[in-house]
Order: sequence, then C-alpha cells, then structure tokens
Amino acid sequence: MVDGFINLPASLKGKVRIYELDRPTETLFQRDNVIVQGVSYLFARLLANSTDPVAGIWGLALGSGAVNTAGWSASSQPDPTATQTAMVAEIKRKALSQVRYIGSDGNPTTTLTTKVSFQTVINATTDAITIPIREMGLIGGGTTLTANGGPTNMLTGPYFDPAAPVANAVYLINYLTLPPLLLPSAINIAIDWLLSL
Repeated sequence: MVDGFINLPASLKGKVRIYELDRPTETLFQRDNVIVQGVSYLFARLLANSTDPVAGIWGLALGSGAVNTAGWSASSQPDPTATQTAMVAEIKRKALSQVRYIGSDGNPTTTLTTKVSFQTVINATTDAITIPIREMGLIGGGTTLTANGGPTNMLTGPYFDPAAPVANAVYLINYLTLPPLLLPSAINIAIDWLLSL
C-alpha cells in the first residue's frame, strides 16, 4: 500500500490465447496483455466486501477499436496502456464459459494455484459478430445492491471511471489491442486468458 492506495504487484501477468474450440492445440493468436489500473479499485472492493461486487471476473468485452482515427489505421493499432478504462468501440460482452486453476505443469487442476484460466467461447454466427475484433479485455465488478444502483446488468452496465467512481459499474481488468480478427462463420472460437500472480 502506498499513500493509502492498494497497488497490485508488478509480477501480476496476463496472457491471452485464441484458438478453435475443436482444435485446442492450434493457436490462432497469442499475446501478453496489459493489466489495467482500474483493477486496483475492484480488488479493493473485493477485499472490503466480497459479497457486493457481482463478480471478480465476470466475462469478456470485445471491441472494434477506433478505425480511421489517430493510431487505428486499417492495418495497425496502438499498444494497450494501463490507463485504459473501457473498450473504445464495444461490439459485445459475454459471460465466461469456464474458469479453471492451472497447475505448474500447465494443465488444469482442482487444487488452488496462483494461475487461473478464464475462457469465453464466441461464435460469429450465434453471437452476431460481423466486424473485425481489434480490442478485448476481461471485465468484472458491478453491484448486487439496489442502494448502489444495482443490480448491475453486466451486459450493459457503464465502465468504471476512477475520475467519477460509482459502484454500479463494470471494471476493465486487462486490455489488449490486436490486428483485425474477423471470425469465421459458425465456428466456436475460444478466447483463453491466463492470469498469474
């Protein structure tokens, strides 16, 4: 804790891997991602009252980025930064499909570990995703309390803004920009985030 604020350790890491659900050994895309600063506020809420937030990590947010604006050309995108608080141009939010602890051997385990896999399965056809994905991140937070503006609809709730904090908000936990990813029709694609501490 520094100056009264909770600071997450620098060792907190994130990695994302995208693959066809039926072909888990064939990686379509893989990259490290940025754990954003807003997660410190969610972490503080979870420590203070673990029953109030809807979830630590609830699901995945996908976006199209800001094509035709500074830094978002058709073929390149800006690097993600730790100050990102929301998707630039959100396409969809979807709940997690699976959460698993990962052992030191890289395999799922039922034993508590410091590595957790958060997987969401998306499908261009059934999820109506018709444009390329250029940004994504895990989301959590929200509130269950009506006194705080809840219950939060995690699919539509506003993103948390440290400059104007409200409990009825969805927190961006990590953020990734990527080259345009146009999903193939009718194929289940797994987006798997591995977070470790």
